[in-house]
Amino acid sequence: PANVAQYINMYKHMAIAEMKRTGIPASITLGQGIVESKWGQSSLATEGHNHFGVKCGSTWKGDRMYRHDDEYDSKGRKKKSAFRKYTDPEEGFKDHSEFLKRPLYKRLFTYGRNYVKWAVGLKACGYASAKDYDKTLIRNIELYKLYQYDK
Repeated sequence: PANVAQYINMYKHMAIAEMKRTGIPASITLGQGIVESKWGQSSLATEGHNHFGVKCGSTWKGDRMYRHDDEYDSKGRKKKSAFRKYTDPEEGFKDHSEFLKRPLYKRLFTYGRNYVKWAVGLKACGYASAKDYDKTLIRNIELYKLYQYDK
């Protein structure tokens, strides 16, 4: 997609399907996709269909790709992190939902479709290291009216 509007049009149906399947607000899924993948422009999204910056972790058995992120070695140099790689965006969207269904994020599901509480909760649970992650997510949800897809 060349811009955010195209990104939203391209992926809103996946976000809505995942909301119906799991209860994660479509606004949160789309908002995270916009923030984490630079509206589908990042190499993680274009090469690995990973729109959410989901790292592999110790239990991941699938394909992976390596990118510099926010991890540093003992000498203070950025090191490459292993990120999940998917066969297509739909697989990535589904796995993002499964990732959020882990016990760490369980309390978020008590917030229903309240995207503000979800955004604050994602930050509090450590989803991203950016200190203003929740505010950025909320700003994008409101700027692009992503809450309309939570209806």
